[in-house]
Amino acid sequence: MLWRIAVLRDGVPCWWAIACDLEARGPAWTAHRYVRYEVRRHRVVVDETRVITRGPAGELAIEVSNKVAPPLELERRELRTGRDAGWVVPWGDEAGPSLVHPVKIERDSLSQPTSGSPVKWSDRAVLRRGRAHRCGVAHR
Repeated sequence: MLWRIAVLRDGVPCWWAIACDLEARGPAWTAHRYVRYEVRRHRVVVDETRVITRGPAGELAIEVSNKVAPPLELERRELRTGRDAGWVVPWGDEAGPSLVHPVKIERDSLSQPTSGSPVKWSDRAVLRRGRAHRCGVAHR
């Protein structure tokens, strides 16, 4: 589960990946070493009706409705990582169908420790199915 926030870095709109929750040791090591994600060893569960990330830092549980909501405009931005958003990650964010679904936050003890401030969540989320993960090695 990738936590990203919209920022301006040197005047350029970017996504800044502030945390990446992964449970499996191999992918966690690879994400930290090559993509420069701030990885937390959290258990992540994704199914048709919910998304949960849980670990030592806290928990976020999101209920996903099976209804389809009005579409959202998706922003295309450069992906940045590292404590100063100084690493650029080549990645793709365009593949796969996207549907917007109503969501409800069931539990959240994780967003404030992750972002450093309270988070006001949207009541809609973009769900992607069939999207290939295309993330490359980070570079300065």
